Amino acid sequence: MMYKLVEVNVDHINEGRFNKFETKTIYTTKEWLRFIIRTQSNVKICVLEIYENDRFLGYFTGAIVTLAKSFRILGSPFNGWNTMSMGFDLYDSSEAIKLIPHVVRYFQENHYCLYSQISNLYFDKDELLICNMRVQSSVGYQTDLTLPEQELYSRLSKGTKANIKKFERMDCRVEEDYSQEFVDLYWNQLVETFGKQGLAPSYDKKRIEVMIDELSENGMILCIKAVTPEGICPATLIQIGYGYLSITVGCPSFLKYQKDFRPNEALMWYAIKHWKHKGAALFDYGGGGEYKKKYGGNPIEYNTVSFSRIPGLFALKEIAKTAYWKLNSLKARIKTQ
Repeated sequence: MMYKLVEVNVDHINEGRFNKFETKTIYTTKEWLRFIIRTQSNVKICVLEIYENDRFLGYFTGAIVTLAKSFRILGSPFNGWNTMSMGFDLYDSSEAIKLIPHVVRYFQENHYCLYSQISNLYFDKDELLICNMRVQSSVGYQTDLTLPEQELYSRLSKGTKANIKKFERMDCRVEEDYSQEFVDLYWNQLVETFGKQGLAPSYDKKRIEVMIDELSENGMILCIKAVTPEGICPATLIQIGYGYLSITVGCPSFLKYQKDFRPNEALMWYAIKHWKHKGAALFDYGGGGEYKKKYGGNPIEYNTVSFSRIPGLFALKEIAKTAYWKLNSLKARIKTQ
């Protein structure tokens, strides 16, 4: 097979064609690409049109990160972008895995990338391993939103349903809010939630401000808060979504109000109904965590493939990752002293 990869200017891309894929997620929309550009330094977005002979197959989306002036990395996505996956938008998603080596080679030869990592939500781990690719996997949870609302509610754990009823019985409510006041509230709760684990958030408040700015106009983000009859806001939630998939960004809270109002479950149930009514097919809880089983979702495996032209780089990357989280934990402890 002869594949042709054509790099296109993101500003001039045909959005009608760019968005016309059943498996497209928010992470390869122009709105999200602008979010990455505004929140990451030394990043160049790259979009490739992919052809087999003259047949158009779809797109590959990623970004080149330049470190130390000349060390270039292809991230599709890369760690720290609040981005779960990017990779391919194809009419036939089964063609993705055989296209990976061609895309990696393109970025090695045309952009001199020494390291590449690619993730698609529909990558199958066994198929990747058969192709002798280096795979990193993690587990999360998703709910099938095509089920009737009554069925979705019945799948919630007994304790989750009890907490939702308690929230309603206390005349608490859920409100949408996209203001700067919401950003401040969410951020303060996020800092407290991470602090309980001896950590600090891996991004700053500006990241949330830019996310809302880029996504709110087209209804691609849901920002909600729990409100008590006294006007207290014990918890917040941010969800993003496009097409078939919605994804949780975070659901932090003020810990002192947790037992009194049990707000998190009510926020999550509101979000599930919101995205179902918008036509999404899947609700992703944003990564792992045993506590997420209470919402009745099914486990899903996220797979990332990586390639390096430098021997030993994979080991160095893992060392850097461990060092980052140790430093993050140290910073959090210093702030609380």
